[in-house]
Amino acid sequence: MDSEIWEPRTSWVVPSFQRSSRRLPSNVGRAARYATSGVSVGSFRRSSTIAGPVQNLERAPSLDGIRYRLFHPPDDASTESSTSTEESFSLLKMSREEKLTLLCLAIVDMFSYLCMSIMAPFFPEKVAAVGASQTVSGGVFAVYALTVFVSSPVFAKLVPRIGAKFCFISGIFVAGGCNIIFGFLEDINDPVMFTTLAFAIRIVEGLGAGAFCTASFTILAYEFSGNVAVVFGTLESFVGLGMTIGPALGGFLHSVGGFRLPFFVVGGLMLMVVPLNIWLLPEHKHVVTKPLKGSQSRFFRTPSIYIVCFTIIVISSVWGFLDPTLQPHLVPFHLSSAMIGLVFLLVSATYAICSPVWGWITEKLDNTDGLMIVGLLVSGVALLFLGPSPLIGKSLGIDNALWINLVCLAVLGASISLAMIPTFEALLFASEEAGMAENIGTYALVSGVWGSAYSLGEVMGPALGGYLDDMYGFPVCSTVMASLCFGAAILFGLYCLIDLLVIRYKQRESAARARKAAMASWRVAPKRQMLTRPLTSSLTSPALVRMPFEADESSSIVESSSYTAGYGTRSQALDVTDAEVYPNIHAESQKAIPAITASV
Repeated sequence: MDSEIWEPRTSWVVPSFQRSSRRLPSNVGRAARYATSGVSVGSFRRSSTIAGPVQNLERAPSLDGIRYRLFHPPDDASTESSTSTEESFSLLKMSREEKLTLLCLAIVDMFSYLCMSIMAPFFPEKVAAVGASQTVSGGVFAVYALTVFVSSPVFAKLVPRIGAKFCFISGIFVAGGCNIIFGFLEDINDPVMFTTLAFAIRIVEGLGAGAFCTASFTILAYEFSGNVAVVFGTLESFVGLGMTIGPALGGFLHSVGGFRLPFFVVGGLMLMVVPLNIWLLPEHKHVVTKPLKGSQSRFFRTPSIYIVCFTIIVISSVWGFLDPTLQPHLVPFHLSSAMIGLVFLLVSATYAICSPVWGWITEKLDNTDGLMIVGLLVSGVALLFLGPSPLIGKSLGIDNALWINLVCLAVLGASISLAMIPTFEALLFASEEAGMAENIGTYALVSGVWGSAYSLGEVMGPALGGYLDDMYGFPVCSTVMASLCFGAAILFGLYCLIDLLVIRYKQRESAARARKAAMASWRVAPKRQMLTRPLTSSLTSPALVRMPFEADESSSIVESSSYTAGYGTRSQALDVTDAEVYPNIHAESQKAIPAITASV
């Protein structure tokens, strides 16, 4: 049987062992990331499509339970030209549909946090005027986030059935209508009636927010699956913008038109964007999808899910604990209400400015676990100096100075953003590791988990911060929050270390089993044997090089059409009858294989 002639310098044999925890950037696609697990191929880096050597992956024939994989570059391209060029996310390169989708998501994200923050400057005053306790004021703020926490997993189940666009628009409509209705509470002076209606309206508004937030993240992952991190960072800048202008806008509108005007304006704007989203937001076809059987249970059995969710809870708690505690902490500096508003603005502004920067950096990195750990550590240090903590205040001679507070708050806004931005993509990658299908059902589940974790932190942060501030003061409160950041960073670091050690151990075990299988296949000379011409040390003679690897589940490759598409040539094993396997072949191959893999 005729054999195929090819040159070793343009054909690679790639061993497949345990899949590495390191991955190629998300815009390469899951099939490409899995196909290149274990060994990097040439100078292959980033591409919006599967191209180059990855596209020409095929399986060679298997004998005696040993499988072989070969990379064949295209015939008309060299090693360098077959590799893809690095492409980065750019608004100018986006399609019209993608730009409109991003615009819709950005506007709604900004309005969603306007709803949360616009009532902060004047609502406690209204609660006191009707004779209700300030516990009611805190409860009205907390019940909104608590409702989002409870409802997000429910909407994660509904999104694949009713459609992301419908869920998105319906949530906006409900939240906008509730804002307008909330403005009519000005006419109610009975404390019990006021409290009951305020809680009821905020619960329904939280349901609307849970719907459109879950749908928003689902659409983000579906439409921008190749650039999740950078788009998420861009949208988070609008979240920061909403938190930044919310209190200032609420105070201004309240001074102009009373209690009703802020809610009428924000609610009216949200209702106005409903027809805009109906017109601009693209339809998502085939929304009724089902994940792989049992994949959801595997998803919730993945340890990284809980590590990332705990990180999200800690970050949002740190963000939320400042709401009830920062203003009393600034009282000794005799700042006006406007100046205190600017101090709050500093945190939100740095968050909004840094979010797209961290998103761009996240998109460039293969592994973003380190970013989250660094963000948590820096946040912990900033909180220690913000108190200042009793642990360092006396020993370092640090007093409660205004400039220290401003610097720490600015650093805290940037570090919270650094720790937060990679979390959504980390959950998406964990869903891939669990074997879930890349469809809108999976994206909805991940969005629901992220939204629930973030909302739980929004509930815990103000409650824990207010309690600790009342009982022990702000320095102890900030120290406890710093301890949570350090604890999350240590837990995350230990998990990454253990995960790395387990992967390395499995790789060594798989390689040892593969070597034993290879030795057995060389020592036995069956009647039908895959034979190649003897390999020379210079590797100049035509040859078909084989590299065995264990055929276990952990090293299997995800089935993809890219394994059979784009072949420039075809590899063919020699089918030799009555052949003998000479001892020198094994020795020569053991010398040649490291040389080949080292050149990759």
